[in-house]
Amino acid sequence: MWSTIQTIRKKSGFGWDDNLKMITCDPKTYQEEVMAHRKHAEFLNKKIDMYDELAIVVGKDTATGGFSKSYVDLEHEPHNADESAEYVADNVEEDVVEKGKNTVESSTTGSGISKSRKRKHSVSNADESVLTDLSDQLKEIAVALKEINRGPVDYTALYNEVMTMMADGYSEDMLATAFDHLCENEKTARGFLAKNARLRKLWLDSFLFTQL
Repeated sequence: MWSTIQTIRKKSGFGWDDNLKMITCDPKTYQEEVMAHRKHAEFLNKKIDMYDELAIVVGKDTATGGFSKSYVDLEHEPHNADESAEYVADNVEEDVVEKGKNTVESSTTGSGISKSRKRKHSVSNADESVLTDLSDQLKEIAVALKEINRGPVDYTALYNEVMTMMADGYSEDMLATAFDHLCENEKTARGFLAKNARLRKLWLDSFLFTQL
């Protein structure tokens, strides 16, 4: 999944919205890409759920160390958004504490002169501080992701926002179809409400194209 996302982003004609974690493109580019790679449609003009966690897991390259997972690990991982955010925070904290502990232990073993031991101890404290800061930052990311997925969607507000797009030349029937689709897909509805006018239009064009 990560490889596919990065491959699409490098292609000409595609943009990237870092706030919404979404690959953007115009209707023509969307049509050409989907005709060539049908499965790529799920990554275009749509918010990529759990993108930040995915970037952490793969280390923005490949999964290594404490973040690598086996098939057994994946079977026992949580499946909803709240549990996933807690899972990330808990595992990051455990990994950071364990690394900090190992760093301190390694700095106090072995033989050598007293000055060397003091120097090692000082470096260990600095490393542990950096790891603790990293743990706190990752926890903040997890909490923020949990907040995004809380609370019901205001469907009255959603309807009003969709219908304002009649000013862009869309018919009432088209917008009603789009609204029904958003009502059936809560995550997509949240993403729509979070977009600005330009990105909403891109999403609507892409959706209407799939209905043809």
